[in-house]
Amino acid sequence: MDIEKNCLCNFQWDISPKINNGRISQEWKKFILEMITEEPCNHFYLRTAYQILDLIDEPLVGKKILDAGCTPVVSLLFAFLGAEVTMLDISKGEMKRAYDLARSLGIQNRINFITADIFHLPFNKVFDITLNNGVIEHFDNLVDVIQCMKTSVHTNGKICLLVPNKWTFHTFLFRPLARHRRNYYWDYMGREKSYTPYQLGCLMNRAGLRVKKTNTANLRRNFIDDYLILKFNLNKSKNKKLLFNLINKMDMLENNSSFPKYFGFMTGAIGILQ
Repeated sequence: MDIEKNCLCNFQWDISPKINNGRISQEWKKFILEMITEEPCNHFYLRTAYQILDLIDEPLVGKKILDAGCTPVVSLLFAFLGAEVTMLDISKGEMKRAYDLARSLGIQNRINFITADIFHLPFNKVFDITLNNGVIEHFDNLVDVIQCMKTSVHTNGKICLLVPNKWTFHTFLFRPLARHRRNYYWDYMGREKSYTPYQLGCLMNRAGLRVKKTNTANLRRNFIDDYLILKFNLNKSKNKKLLFNLINKMDMLENNSSFPKYFGFMTGAIGILQ
């Protein structure tokens, strides 16, 4: 694939050998590369998927996974890797988008689509893993949200969370700047907050989970925030070559340095129900 060869040549596609013998789904790989070609900001979903797989680090075949407040692009990968996926969101529009994406890949019959509130999950001790990416940071009390999510997993089940990292230009510059101009879009769900891995782990402990692992990832979005990409039209055709060169350099840095341990855009943690 040209985009992989020329623009994402520094992205490491290998995953944990515990998952699908270390091989990513080729169907999903083609799908995400086409999405990134159309809109380079979708590189975020690629990094997000790998960050979650790094946290889970176990075979997904037969695992029941609930994506609460769903990120459809990412959860489709888990379905390709053998998991029994349920996508849940309060937005009917988001669930329609999730279904349409799954149908475009021919796997809509392998995924359950539920419209419901994350605070009132219609499940009791059903799932092996419940995950949430980029939603719970908009609520005032994360402990309450995590405890609601706990009801969906069985004994020894896992909760996997991704929230914005505190140590980013987004937290200290771009988000405050957008708020000053009263146009920070994501605050419509509630005022977005950021957390360090330690802070997120402490919140999970308070909610009754034993933290198994934390991480940060997505160095690109820290240094090349979507705010910058959109403001300077770097996602336009004439600028894509420059943008992909920058993405490639960020991928190389993330692969070969300790930087992401502190400055990745997203903080992640996975905890086990005690």
